[in-house]
Amino acid sequence: MDVRHQVLSNGWSEMTDEEKKKMIGRFIGPSKKAVENNDKLKKIPSLRNSVIGPSWTNYKMWAKETKFAGEPLNGLKVEILNDDEGMYSQITCESEEMCKIAKHNLLKYESNFKIRKEKKIMNLFATFEHSKLGLLIGKSGSGVKALQEEACNQMDEEISESELSNCRKTFVRVSDFAPKDFDDFKTMVDSSNRHDFIGWGCNEGDEIIKINISSYIEEKTFMNFVECLSDEFSSRLSEIQERSKSFDDKNKSDFEEIMGVIEQDD
Repeated sequence: MDVRHQVLSNGWSEMTDEEKKKMIGRFIGPSKKAVENNDKLKKIPSLRNSVIGPSWTNYKMWAKETKFAGEPLNGLKVEILNDDEGMYSQITCESEEMCKIAKHNLLKYESNFKIRKEKKIMNLFATFEHSKLGLLIGKSGSGVKALQEEACNQMDEEISESELSNCRKTFVRVSDFAPKDFDDFKTMVDSSNRHDFIGWGCNEGDEIIKINISSYIEEKTFMNFVECLSDEFSSRLSEIQERSKSFDDKNKSDFEEIMGVIEQDD
């Protein structure tokens, strides 16, 4: 007997393989061995304690009350599978009554199952003078908020208003950063899908900033937001650096002019 899990399959086609695997794992719950090694896991809902255990209890009660005289039941197997349409359970049992009971408990378990949203995290790194962080962050974070808003405006048109609203609430923190070992740091960023460089990356000896982004929005939306936000930060960093260079060049020119005046012979 196959039982489709419509609620848990919402947005299935948009999920990554890793997200699907985690969803199935959470629905199955901790194994018997895991629970034996950790008593705290006993409180976590699982197929074992929410479907299979209660189904045996219900079946035995039914058999006793109806004075069922059939052969003793050997086993009950509930597998969680998936295909392109989403998740489904496959119930295997010799007894039609037990299959019905297991299906009932399975759907009851699904209706009470809370889909836990996973926190998405991305860390971006860029070369930027620490002394100019205030220009980037702005008063009370207004600079970062403006970049966040502009990033939302640049996101894919298919993103819904509710998702955009969640993107605007995404946590974004900018801070200075100094890796203990630059080679290890660069290797970590290059090999991770949760760390990335803005622009051309960083070189050893550069002053580096870290932009931490975290949210509970869907993975596809989150990555689109990160991409747009990275572009906005890249533009803003270049703008601040260009203005600072122009200011420094003007100061240098003014200084040289004054020195020329001072060094002139009367």
